[in-house]
Amino acid sequence: MKNLMLTIILITFFLSITNSIAQDRNGISQISRIYNHWMSFKSFTCQGDYAYVATGYSGLQILDITDPENFSPVGYLDDTPGEVKHVGVHGGIACLVDNTGLLLIVDISEPENPTVLGSIVCPTNVMSIFVNDGYTYLGLHQYSSNLIIIDISDPENPVEVGVFNENIGREINDIVVRDTLAFASFWQRGYRIINIANLDSMTVVDTIAVDGQQYLGELQLIGDMAICAGGYNLYYFDITD
Repeated sequence: MKNLMLTIILITFFLSITNSIAQDRNGISQISRIYNHWMSFKSFTCQGDYAYVATGYSGLQILDITDPENFSPVGYLDDTPGEVKHVGVHGGIACLVDNTGLLLIVDISEPENPTVLGSIVCPTNVMSIFVNDGYTYLGLHQYSSNLIIIDISDPENPVEVGVFNENIGREINDIVVRDTLAFASFWQRGYRIINIANLDSMTVVDTIAVDGQQYLGELQLIGDMAICAGGYNLYYFDITD
């Protein structure tokens, strides 16, 4: 619930800074906002009591969201080679992707003092990132490959361990991993489930097309349901089997 509330707060703020955003819209109303002279707002993710925000040339910003009505900055990392576009978090590690083609592995065990542990070259056209159990998954906007998997179990020496390409000529807009399955939303190619148990031979195990070959964007897994935004619609997929 806290993550959902913060999502509503941040999206509302960055879409508009006029007084109208404080008005009740179909039961959703702004309860807080923050402005801290960031260069831009690219993406964010939440874990526990903190939100981790990719802010372009302002780097990584860490917010305490314990009190949704008064969340505040607690730490930052702005000494990055380029413009930070994507952030993924798992445990005490954050992974940042910038526009120079670099993946940074950052120690966030002390939110007040995030520290770079290691880095690895990656494509400049990363569209999404997911971090889980010692691996970073990068969804790409390119035809030669759709998904790159990087082993970050040794944060100081990250290693690329897998590349997947379905050869469909479309990029992965968002990706979520659960156990040995990667759930991916594609541009005009629907939604796919990829078996990643064998990193040398990843395969698509299910494909779902949507009406009109819609653009599919952000993807979330909740229980046995995958929820995906696409065009002007919200799609629900049963992932029980």
